[in-house]
Amino acid sequence: MPQPLHLDVAEFSPDAWRWTLTDHAGAYIRHHQVRLDPAHACYRALLDLPGHLRVHAARTNGNRMNAA
Repeated sequence: MPQPLHLDVAEFSPDAWRWTLTDHAGAYIRHHQVRLDPAHACYRALLDLPGHLRVHAARTNGNRMNAA
């Protein structure tokens, strides 16, 4: 049976963090740095996903109703 891997988050902040992958014994396999651009619209959506979906779902629903 394959041994499980562990994926951990390190050095977390709202716009940057590092993923670290280790094996079942804790031996390092790989890491990946993540850096988000706070000026990007997707970053703002991530911070307030329910609000973002409310605004964009309302626009989408309105456009579909007008097109019918």
